[in-house]
Amino acid sequence: MVMDIQTRKVQFIEEYLRITDESLLDKLSDLLRKERQKRLKAALRPMSQQELADKLERSQQDIQAGRVHTQAEVEAYLKSRRQA
Repeated sequence: MVMDIQTRKVQFIEEYLRITDESLLDKLSDLLRKERQKRLKAALRPMSQQELADKLERSQQDIQAGRVHTQAEVEAYLKSRRQA
């Protein structure tokens, strides 16, 4: 039987709420913390020289094509998003 991720999350939460063993809760919490750290570390991997050069090239193309925003525009946009 294939379940979608939302169903699996709900089932996991229900099972988690039934846990009475504090050491098991500690282990699960530690596992989640370690996985978050691992994913964050992977996401923060430094760019290679080539990746940096490619990003610079795309940025320069965006500037030449007029795909830029002023700081005031960005601040106004973020402010409007917070109020929504």
